[in-house]
Amino acid sequence: MVDVLAEWSQAHGGYDVSRSLLVRNWLRAMTWMARPMVARGVPADAVTAAGVAAAVVAARSARRPAAALVLLSAVLDGLDGAVARQRGSTGARGVVVDRAADRVADVLFPVALRRAGCPRRLAVAAGAASVAFEALRDARRAAGRHDIGAVTVAERPFRVVAVSVGLVTSPVAGAVTIVVMSGVGAWQLVVVDRQP
Repeated sequence: MVDVLAEWSQAHGGYDVSRSLLVRNWLRAMTWMARPMVARGVPADAVTAAGVAAAVVAARSARRPAAALVLLSAVLDGLDGAVARQRGSTGARGVVVDRAADRVADVLFPVALRRAGCPRRLAVAAGAASVAFEALRDARRAAGRHDIGAVTVAERPFRVVAVSVGLVTSPVAGAVTIVVMSGVGAWQLVVVDRQP
């Protein structure tokens, strides 16, 4: 398990996993859940595709089923990396496929909010804010900035929770939360970069 934590830390800008019980437990759960998939020969790309499929179905579903499908999509997103690590098939191609799948889901989740009653412009703003936050992080990663390991309020798991809760309670509140979180998260990245 130490290797899994170290690999995740390295892939996330050196983030100190010991600082977050939530991250450690998530990685442990994904590692445990991936084992039967690996034993059955399930490729990581199939898990990634299933996650995107869950997001597509969520965008077309009623509110409560959509909330469950959004969560399922997020779990599958965590599982694909665990499956790849255990199968020894991690690599640059897998990272690109995973990030592309994440951005597709980031656009589809606000579609689910829109279908649940969120105004179109607000849903578009939520999708754009999510994609813009991740684009900022990717640009900073490409520039060699150290903040890619920072955990902000706009991380994908937090946005997934905002969408899921919004689908069950208030789609407008879910979309507003994503927009605000993405703005604050971008600010956090800039602040982290200014620290010595």
